Amino acid sequence: MSEIGLAVPGRGPSARPVQSLHHPFIPPTPHD
Repeated sequence: MSEIGLAVPGRGPSARPVQSLHHPFIPPTPHD
């Protein structure tokens, strides 16, 4: 779950693992 945010610290909405709490599934966004 939160591993997604930690796995892509540079491809997250805010590049923060905390965001994983709000978004358990964050797809790799190349534009952000």
